[in-house]
Amino acid sequence: MPPARLALLPLVLLSACRSTSRLPDVPAVAVSEAFQTPYVAADNLDSPAVWHGPGGEHWVLSTAKATDVIVVHDAVSGAELRRIGGGGRGAGQFGRPNGIAVVDSLLLVVERDGQRVQVLALPSFTPLGTFGEGVLGKPYGISVVESLPGRYRVFVTDNVGNLFGAIPLGGGRDERVKVFSFAVEGGRVVATQEATFGEARGPGAIRIAESVLADPAHGRLLLAEERTPGSHVKQYTLDGAYVGTAIGRPFFANEAEGLALYACGDGSGYVLATDQSSTHSTFHVFDRATLAHVGSFYGPHTAYTDGVALTQRAFGPFPSGAFYAVDEDGGVSAFDWGAIARALGLRTDCTER
Repeated sequence: MPPARLALLPLVLLSACRSTSRLPDVPAVAVSEAFQTPYVAADNLDSPAVWHGPGGEHWVLSTAKATDVIVVHDAVSGAELRRIGGGGRGAGQFGRPNGIAVVDSLLLVVERDGQRVQVLALPSFTPLGTFGEGVLGKPYGISVVESLPGRYRVFVTDNVGNLFGAIPLGGGRDERVKVFSFAVEGGRVVATQEATFGEARGPGAIRIAESVLADPAHGRLLLAEERTPGSHVKQYTLDGAYVGTAIGRPFFANEAEGLALYACGDGSGYVLATDQSSTHSTFHVFDRATLAHVGSFYGPHTAYTDGVALTQRAFGPFPSGAFYAVDEDGGVSAFDWGAIARALGLRTDCTER
């Protein structure tokens, strides 16, 4: 770990009140980071997303919970390009931004304290509107899929009713996932709520809702339950039924966090799931269709990862795409997908060009 980061680590640990990390329970191979962005401890970064623009832009956009901005890094070099927003409830302002997603040329930002999802146009960052007000209580993660051309289905995890992640006495509420449908009409967001689900009790319980990943090709919604001990990634249908599949130990000895999808056109590919750790975060790779474990890797200088993002676009130094992971709340680590694939014997032939 670089000395400058080591000096900042105690402050990060104290501010986040994190539990002691456990040693990984499954073998993992080291894959060196292609680069790491400048480290800013004050940001308290949570989640990244990737956007490739028609003008040759390649951006990593990350939510900064403590400074209420979106930090824009060059996805090729890691250089910081700009900062968007600031604290507040106005258009283009954010209240503790957390989950983030990019679809087409739209940026969606979950505001935990703003209790809404804000939509902005890329590359201008023009605010187009918000949704979820009066419905979301303590929102965190987000996953977006296109349901029809120009119309999108949005899954948002919500820890409404939780106090520091604990289930209230008497049981929690089955409201861990809120589902919305939205489109941009006349330059403004038009959205409706579709559903609410996500058990707070029983085998399908999502006690501390974190990242969410929708995979329509398999009718699947994966939910990261951050609870420690006993963290899991649990499988629901897109309509909200728990199907009885829970991936826990030995893969999540610490906390299940970021989720990402490597998708091939025939429905094959991989699901990547993060086990957050203070020594190094471990990224587990599962077969997309069966969820069978196919390998695990870690970055020697990447720890305390919350959100992750994966792009299958060939660009810059990444001919097979790239994987990005938040590092210690203050930076983002980039990994060459080709290097990950070589280390674990994975496919690289689903790259977008």
